Amino acid sequence: MVFNRAFTFRAATHLATWLPFLYGAVSAMQDNWRPISDKAGIAIRSWDVLTSYGPLLGQPSRLARGLYDPGPIQYWLLTVPVHIDPKAGALWGAALWCMVACSLTIEAARSAAGAAGGLLASATLLGAILWMPNITRQPLWNPWFGLMFFLVALAAAWAVMSGRRGWWPVLMVAASIAAQGHLMYGIASASLVLAALIVGLVETIRARAGLASYRWLIIGLAAGLFCWGAPLLQEFTARNGNISALLRNSSGGPGPKGGLTFGFQALAASIQPAPVWWTSFSRIKSLGVASAWPVASGVVALVLIVAVLIAALGPLRSRRTAAIAGVSLLVSVAALATYSSLPAGNISQNSTAFDSLTYLMAPMFAVGVAAWITVISGVVLVARRVTRRAVAVPAADPAATPATVPATGAPGTGTPAASVTGRTGGPGTPPGVARLVRAKWALPVASGLAIVVIGTASGLAVSQARARQTMTEAAVSYAVRVASEKVQATLPRQPVALVILGRDRHYRRRLTFGLAYALETMGYVPKVEPKYAWELGTVFTYRGQRMATVTVHMHRSRRLWVGIQRHAISPTTNGA
Repeated sequence: MVFNRAFTFRAATHLATWLPFLYGAVSAMQDNWRPISDKAGIAIRSWDVLTSYGPLLGQPSRLARGLYDPGPIQYWLLTVPVHIDPKAGALWGAALWCMVACSLTIEAARSAAGAAGGLLASATLLGAILWMPNITRQPLWNPWFGLMFFLVALAAAWAVMSGRRGWWPVLMVAASIAAQGHLMYGIASASLVLAALIVGLVETIRARAGLASYRWLIIGLAAGLFCWGAPLLQEFTARNGNISALLRNSSGGPGPKGGLTFGFQALAASIQPAPVWWTSFSRIKSLGVASAWPVASGVVALVLIVAVLIAALGPLRSRRTAAIAGVSLLVSVAALATYSSLPAGNISQNSTAFDSLTYLMAPMFAVGVAAWITVISGVVLVARRVTRRAVAVPAADPAATPATVPATGAPGTGTPAASVTGRTGGPGTPPGVARLVRAKWALPVASGLAIVVIGTASGLAVSQARARQTMTEAAVSYAVRVASEKVQATLPRQPVALVILGRDRHYRRRLTFGLAYALETMGYVPKVEPKYAWELGTVFTYRGQRMATVTVHMHRSRRLWVGIQRHAISPTTNGA
């Protein structure tokens, strides 16, 4: 019965994190979801994985002009779902992978800190959903997809540094997915992999075991080589290597950067009560909101984390706490470096319905939660040490020592019976020990209640996110459906040039990407103008050749016009 209760409790921590993704994906499909804008770009490149021109890089980066996120591993993970279900496979495929990420996070944290670690991980995942509920409705968007696997990397690094070296291959894969998903996770992911590798190697060498003890290292390195094979191939075969270009840009590209001042402010916004992630994500208008936090708070946050790390390694002697402190310190320093290198223009840009950079704040949640867990763990350890010493003082008093009785019950044998204090916990138990017994349940109970509260709030947030979907998204999806159906009814499968008309450039981009994906899955070869093609792949570039042309124009009155010319030279620009 104890095993069944434990298994049920463990399963509940997983189920609590799965439900928001299940609900988000199902509700989106009920609303006739189809990929448009960046989501369509991700779906196109996922579809192209099985072609001869499969992508070697990730999504186009807005942090550096003409550059891309490091790798295509997200496309590899989504290619089977999009081929099974071209319309919605990218959505439910990403949701399933995010659910896998949730379970890996929970199990890695359990490996590091037992049931309490699993509960904390579950509460952390639900907290991320509560802050950014659109994760569940748009899980394929690379900043959200990367965040879920970045949380896996944090938990796996905690497990490895706690002595569970078998989690290092998982750390390698999860960190690779996060780093390739978005540049914001790159420095932190690399730091976690390297630090955990050093800790694991030192332990293995000290153990003086055979080659079999290095199995975790061999598997992890093989997994890393597989994950980074495509980006390395592009780096050494292309005229302009993307990785080297990203490194040059991060070390001082053109234009002013946020600098250390903004880096410490962002760190303070991540950690200092009340952190930025206590504010509804939908209400944050720009990344520059972090400038409201003082630089000194960021410095103090780093000092506190270092203090807990030193104390855990020294007088407190807690490897578990030292491990989470080390992870927190790594991601905090990485966040400092990352936010310091952001272009000043990106920091000050205000969010709109179509053009937002607030997703760059996503790592702040992970950095803040790791720091809070670190500090709270240090406080709990100190409190426990003080309590134990308080208990030891009356226990050492001879007057307080329980009388002994013969083991057989006969007087005079001098054999002490088992101590009531140590085994039964009965009426003779000192108050201090009773407090310690209750303290063992304090964290699990508090974490369980937190899961219930945060999970309920997350569910409500996801429902509200569904209600906030804009009419523009529905209009673009409708235009994609009508235009693609008309092309299918009019033209045989062939190359087609797309001309999207309208005054709103955001609308044109969304519709161009959505229609290009829809037509490609139908067997056509869509061609678009170069300013869009560089985001989708050079194979989609229209170069002025004569071919069938599809023109789409939605008037302000929401009236849609779709024109098809079988043999034409389409305009070189998609203007009004």
